[in-house]
Amino acid sequence: MFYNGDSKFEPGAVVCRIAPSFIRFGTFQLPSSRGPEQAPLVKKIMDYVIKHHYPQFVDDPNAYLKVLTEVSERTGKMIAMWQCVGFVHGVMNTDNMSILGLTIDYGPYDAGVMALALSNPALEVLRMDSCHGVSEKGMMALASGCKHLQCPLPVCPINSFGSLTMCTLAASCANSLESLDVSFCRLVTEAALGVVADACSKLECLKIFGCSQIGPKFLFGHSNKMLSRDGAIMGVGTHSA
Repeated sequence: MFYNGDSKFEPGAVVCRIAPSFIRFGTFQLPSSRGPEQAPLVKKIMDYVIKHHYPQFVDDPNAYLKVLTEVSERTGKMIAMWQCVGFVHGVMNTDNMSILGLTIDYGPYDAGVMALALSNPALEVLRMDSCHGVSEKGMMALASGCKHLQCPLPVCPINSFGSLTMCTLAASCANSLESLDVSFCRLVTEAALGVVADACSKLECLKIFGCSQIGPKFLFGHSNKMLSRDGAIMGVGTHSA
């Protein structure tokens, strides 16, 4: 079941992330933000961390300070190593920073998508669900670099996905694009969507759930007679063939 409510069977796999611990900076930040009454919980978590991950400080009277110093140093070294190889995290916030100085919960980012487009020009299918770190710049690079894309989307909820990417898709993937899901991408205009519908003769499936900006002007203005639509258009309804 996806964000747009669409459920279907797909080939899949079980992905298991492993790490010595998934305790993060945010594990401490959240209770701390709730006020002094949560201080006992913060202490309890820290005592657990010391016992299981920093046992060298168990009997040290300055254990809390030393753990803070150790975590800071490990994190600094980790980020320096990222920079050495040109790695960009993508979703770097306190909820995705490990108290062990490990790389966890990183997400797609413009640099990664652009590299993917450069190294895989024959790419045909790619799901972009929930790639919050990807901007329209990254999507344009993908559309222009991978000219054989058949169904590169859904992209929801990539809120920055807009008309420039749509026009790039129309120019680069006119002979390949078969399916497009721009649900909840509210920067996509009727005009840009019409350009894609007209240019991409193989485009047969369009999903526009949550796109209240798309109206009858698009529905009755494009020339693609093969296109079917899922998603409501004001005054028209949800499904159209």
